[in-house]
Amino acid sequence: MNQDQEPPNISGPIPQDKAFEMMKNFEDAFGGDILIGKTFKISYTLLQGLISQRKDLVLRFAQVDKELNLLFIDENTKTKLLIDPHVAAEVDSTVTDAMRNNFNDASKGLRPKFDNYITRMFDDGTTHENTRQITITYENNFDAFDPQKYTGIILQMAIDSNTTDRDRLHKLTFVMHFEPKAASPTKVVYYDFMQLCPPGQCF
Repeated sequence: MNQDQEPPNISGPIPQDKAFEMMKNFEDAFGGDILIGKTFKISYTLLQGLISQRKDLVLRFAQVDKELNLLFIDENTKTKLLIDPHVAAEVDSTVTDAMRNNFNDASKGLRPKFDNYITRMFDDGTTHENTRQITITYENNFDAFDPQKYTGIILQMAIDSNTTDRDRLHKLTFVMHFEPKAASPTKVVYYDFMQLCPPGQCF
């Protein structure tokens, strides 16, 4: 595989017990850290353009002050900072650079914390980089989204520590599920194995 390419897309639904296991892995690793939010919600209002145009959702970790935040690329390729589930602010390169510098900062940034975790888990004498960008493909994920039934998506921080795919082993990812408009007796469907940005190729 060309080093500039992302791992092959194997996105799609996963069993509920697998989703819970991955979320627990994150909780065990970082759950006591108040600086790291574990759940993000994005409303259909913010996703409507991407979904209607059958485009992938690209998410990037960012840091404002001490808090972990999310950037995403909208249907017009503009970078947006998620403020709350219904509000996102367009940000320019100056702002994204500042957030990236915060995230990467050796003393107060969250990226070193994430990188130290995966390096410790591999324990092979090599420094490993953790996830900084995730692509949720339209295919096998949003093609099942029905705006008549769902108000948006819920992204929960997760780690897969039980996979044979070394590109994803011990890396931060999201478990995604759709937020229903009303309480539903049907079983929640969880999605994961989204494309993780390869080392050196993230924003």
